[in-house]
Amino acid sequence: GNLDRFLASTTPSVPVRNMPETSLRMRRSGDAMDSSPYFCLDDLWESFREWSAYGAGVPLVLNGGDSVIQYYVPYLSAIQLYADPSRPVASTRHPLDESDGESTDFSSESSSETDAAQNGVLQSEDGDAFVSASFPIFEHLERDPPYGREPLTDKVSVLADRFPALKTFRSCDLLPSSWMSVAWYVSNTFEPV
Repeated sequence: GNLDRFLASTTPSVPVRNMPETSLRMRRSGDAMDSSPYFCLDDLWESFREWSAYGAGVPLVLNGGDSVIQYYVPYLSAIQLYADPSRPVASTRHPLDESDGESTDFSSESSSETDAAQNGVLQSEDGDAFVSASFPIFEHLERDPPYGREPLTDKVSVLADRFPALKTFRSCDLLPSSWMSVAWYVSNTFEPV
């Protein structure tokens, strides 16, 4: 039905990567190696770029049997990222450490979001930062009404200015409890088929 056509037309396709052999040897723990495929968040956002600009065309069948293509534009409604504390990239990065050229600002849009994000990075007694799986390292909850929102890739670009890891994190560095919600709104464009 139309729901199946909508899902087929709006499911992103993201390139999957594998760990290089040198990384696999470095991550060996006993005989088990972490060789799971992963994707980069930047690739995920890129998969929404064209839809954010033009809308995703969904072929629909109307009650009278007519076929049309309706366009839907994605908007980011909410996102929470939880870093895996066992991953080196998550457990060794201090939120203010910019020595490797990447900023890792663990801030967010509002004061309540900032509190939650700061709680995700805790300080040990010797001053080292570590990640807690109990708190998100980043979250954004959209408060603007639908007509005032920016399309998904535009919003992610704005958020990534404050939290660059939003583009550089890999799926393997995040816990399965990480999630995002995308709202699809109908654009005013449709075409008869």
